[in-house]
Amino acid sequence: MTQAEVEAAYQEIINRPLPSLGDYVNAPLVYVISGIGFLIIMCGVLIPLGIRRCRKPSNDSQSQAKVESRADGVQIFCGYLSFVFLLVMIFSTFLSVLSYASDTSNYGNQIQADIEQWKVDVVQPYLASLPKKEQTVRELEFYYEPEFQSKQSSSLLASSQDVTFIPNQRMLFSYTAEGQTYQHVLPQRVQKDLPKGAKPRVQFVQLTKPLGVMSEEQADRLRTYLPNLYPIHPEYAVGDYEFVVHVPADYAINGTLRW
Repeated sequence: MTQAEVEAAYQEIINRPLPSLGDYVNAPLVYVISGIGFLIIMCGVLIPLGIRRCRKPSNDSQSQAKVESRADGVQIFCGYLSFVFLLVMIFSTFLSVLSYASDTSNYGNQIQADIEQWKVDVVQPYLASLPKKEQTVRELEFYYEPEFQSKQSSSLLASSQDVTFIPNQRMLFSYTAEGQTYQHVLPQRVQKDLPKGAKPRVQFVQLTKPLGVMSEEQADRLRTYLPNLYPIHPEYAVGDYEFVVHVPADYAINGTLRW
């Protein structure tokens, strides 16, 4: 995969059009349901009218009552069917509009989730495919950064909060490249694969062009749904990534070392 393809995948995410109501409301289906409902209403008017007109002249009040009853039954049946079709049309339209409103309100969250997925599925494999560079580590320090997780529990009589301490081990290291010293603090990524007595080395890849670039025009369109989109920065700026520190096999991962 090339850098252009990685960037194109990002642009496809942020340029995704807003949901359109026409994509949710099935117009042909609404037309069909409306047409069937109209036909039923017409049948409820015309069929009883035909029944009454086609009856034979008679002085028998019982026969006339039967004809009227049959015509009224057809009208009632067609009225019920018309009502059912009307309810179906209203209910289906309501569900479509509700789905459209939900997707519109979640538009920003979906964009953000897709960007995070893009980092995992597209960017990480691309960075892993870049040529590796190595430099001797000038300073190396390992330490624990405290992280706390709280869990709330409650009952009818009381409530409590449990706090758990999670030791998050991180590493601080520096190296010199092209006459400039760089320092990074990252989660620990160490491999004990150097011979005894060797100086630790850091391996990384270098990104020469930014990834995940958003223009001001694109940001203006998304700020309605992503209000924290200030200021605009590339998702991956030019620099070094995918750091792995290599140390001797007998190296004790603690304390601070400088060379």
